[in-house]
Amino acid sequence: MRAAPLTRALLVAASLFVAAGAHARTRTYAVIVAENRSLDPGVKPLQFADDDGAKTWELFSLFAERTALFVVLDADTARLHPEAARSAESPERAAIFDKLARFNADMARDVERGDEPELFFIYAGHGDVDGTGQGYVNLRDGKLTRAELYRDIIAPSKAKFVHVIVDACKSYYLVNARGAKKPWIDDRVSDAEGAAGEAHLNAFLEEEQLERHPRAGVIVATFGDQETHEWARYRGGILSHELRSALTGAADVNGDGRIEYSELRAFLAAANARVRNPEARVEVFARAPALDRHRALVDLRSAQGSARYLHFGPGLGGRFWVEDDRGVRYADLHKEAGAAFDVMVSSHHGYYVRSDDQEAEAGIGSRRLEVSALPWHARAIAARGALDTTFRNELYKVAFGRGFYDGFVATSGDVAVEDGSPFVLAEPPRAKWGHHRLSVGYALSSAPAGDAGSSNGADLRYAYRFGRVFDLGLAGNFGYGAGAGGESLWRAAVMGTVGVEWRVIERIGLRADTALGWQLYSGTVQLNGQKLTGTEPRGLRYELALGVNVSIAGSFGLFARGGLSLDGVFPQGVASSLRPGGFFNLGMQFQL
Repeated sequence: MRAAPLTRALLVAASLFVAAGAHARTRTYAVIVAENRSLDPGVKPLQFADDDGAKTWELFSLFAERTALFVVLDADTARLHPEAARSAESPERAAIFDKLARFNADMARDVERGDEPELFFIYAGHGDVDGTGQGYVNLRDGKLTRAELYRDIIAPSKAKFVHVIVDACKSYYLVNARGAKKPWIDDRVSDAEGAAGEAHLNAFLEEEQLERHPRAGVIVATFGDQETHEWARYRGGILSHELRSALTGAADVNGDGRIEYSELRAFLAAANARVRNPEARVEVFARAPALDRHRALVDLRSAQGSARYLHFGPGLGGRFWVEDDRGVRYADLHKEAGAAFDVMVSSHHGYYVRSDDQEAEAGIGSRRLEVSALPWHARAIAARGALDTTFRNELYKVAFGRGFYDGFVATSGDVAVEDGSPFVLAEPPRAKWGHHRLSVGYALSSAPAGDAGSSNGADLRYAYRFGRVFDLGLAGNFGYGAGAGGESLWRAAVMGTVGVEWRVIERIGLRADTALGWQLYSGTVQLNGQKLTGTEPRGLRYELALGVNVSIAGSFGLFARGGLSLDGVFPQGVASSLRPGGFFNLGMQFQL
């Protein structure tokens, strides 16, 4: 019986060891809502809130496990963002809250597994304040109020952290107008307007008591009652574009791949520091979750396989913007020469990095590209309009880096980032001999001639990979089949092969290949009314196949392929035969 305490001690120690070895994984969920129209009479629609929704959805799809987009895209935006168009739902109350409920169920399961779910609720569109002082934003079929944000979204969420990002006229802080045609009132000039704005801000923070929700972080514009914050060159709101620029990685001041709230605030402050035109000036209120002031909004290390990176290394300084091969403006930044960071982009598009007078193309290819090593050349410059000139000349006029950041947090009260480990892109190791492919497997093929029955046998293949997708090789297969009427054939073929393979994710490749070569027959078969017995060396075989390869461990994997075949036999003195059919292979593959 004395063993019982020892047994319990060992079990406790084992459980502590397992718990210590377990690592909670952050699982990100994003609900993105955008609406051009306002339900308030006399308010003109926005032009680009739908574009902001589509672009934000594309960005979050690079690293979030689950994303939901609620927007009605116009024809131009749907053409530019077809994947977003296929995923989008109408921004109606029932659909949004149904999705939040589904996400909550998934997040509850995440918590049971020991993971840490987090929720982003992002809105771009029209907002205002009602006669009771209640702030709201517009949905397609109603209004979402400040109280509902707390009661129905933040409070019931199963996420460990909730991030709320709002780019809207008066948003929840009720101090600006995005898209409304009203006289300009500069919050830096009018004391009365400034006091009103401060009152609205306090109402949001105190009456709804953000402090009661320590899991929640917020990012909202706090500028004056402006006429517009959209720019056709961005095809979006200025704040939304600047936020996306920061979250791609351009705000990563300490190079650890994590974007914290203080880094985002400082990035936006630098971007707008020299803007004099009030129609372009953006100021943002951002508060990190009280539960973790260092909570990252984005961690580049959690990006999916569809992400790749443009590395802006030390020595490269100045204003740059990134545009993709659709002509969509992706990110803007002004880099201190000593700073270093990565901008996360999609592997599905090529990109152009541009400065005021130079540009370079970053095509589809390597997962990480060094921007300074790209081939740069002069670019044409064209701009017109006073506001366009203001945006081009004054936005991002101050360089962002450690120097600006340290000065900003010294006076802003933000919790400064710590010196973390540098962000290192984990590339899967590639063996020097990985160009060689050897496979062996089972082969099933339809009868090559007469009524010899299906052929069962083996298939052996070798291929040499040229570049990323193309290969050439040799294949050999043999098989035996017997029909009901006494006909039977052995067949053996040797063929040259040409193939292409696309790796859709790291471990799975989709393949197409074709093969053509010589085939030998031996056996007894009826061919064009004559019985033939013996060996016939005059034959051919052609294959056209689709397949899939799955990497299991190291160089070992499994494959399956199948398709159309054509078997020919050309005996002397007897009419030849060309027999179309089909085949299937299943086997093992090695990368050597």
